Amino acid sequence: MTQSELEKEIYKTASMGEHAAESMLAYSQSAGIKRSLTSQLNQYRNFKRKIESGNQIPQATSSMKDRMLKMGVKMNLMMDSTPSHMAKMMIQGSNMGIIDLQSALNHHPEAPKEQKQLAQDMISFEQQTIEAYKKYL
Repeated sequence: MTQSELEKEIYKTASMGEHAAESMLAYSQSAGIKRSLTSQLNQYRNFKRKIESGNQIPQATSSMKDRMLKMGVKMNLMMDSTPSHMAKMMIQGSNMGIIDLQSALNHHPEAPKEQKQLAQDMISFEQQTIEAYKKYL
């Protein structure tokens, strides 16, 4: 069984979120933000595991994109590592994830119901994440 485009997008979005949260944890000075990032990181890993549990090995994001993401986070946080700024960065990332996932859902109406539900679950998670980070703004 080949991996569907929707599965690829879910996995890509979860991987990007995972890498961003991991990178930000190293710079976090706030216990509250650390808890939020750790919780978010664990949830991204859960989404990845759900895709990985299928028969097809997921296509990983490119190592170049990963390095660029980590470098961007590092540069951004070197200038401002306040909880407010970190929250803004995570909110922006979650918004991008929502956009990418919704676009994938719209472009792949033929995807199996389980995959559509997983994408919807991830969108809901990203929306909850945005709400959780608003208190740090």
